[in-house]
Amino acid sequence: MHETTIAGRLLEQVTSICAANSLDGAVIIHLEVGVMSGVESRLLEIAFERLVSDTNLSGSGLAITKVPLTGACDHCDTTVEIRDFNFRCPHCREPLRVRTGEELRLVSITTTEGITP
Repeated sequence: MHETTIAGRLLEQVTSICAANSLDGAVIIHLEVGVMSGVESRLLEIAFERLVSDTNLSGSGLAITKVPLTGACDHCDTTVEIRDFNFRCPHCREPLRVRTGEELRLVSITTTEGITP
């Protein structure tokens, strides 16, 4: 389960950010996870909960926003949500270029003091 490795790296990054900003205690970590990122959100949450429990960030949690798979058509300048793995423009049938849906992004960290480093 590579989500454990991702959760560990995320915890390292958040710990570093919190230390650099003299923050201690529980935080909420806001993430964007693309539906085609290869990351299972629930498994990431479980792995993070397990890893964070023995740290000074115990009680912290993840707030995950799922990002849909979208594509842009360079031929007719259209952006659409890609469904059923159909990577062709519904208007002109040209291939779509993936715009969103593959990302895994740390967006922000919210502390009990309301600071977002």
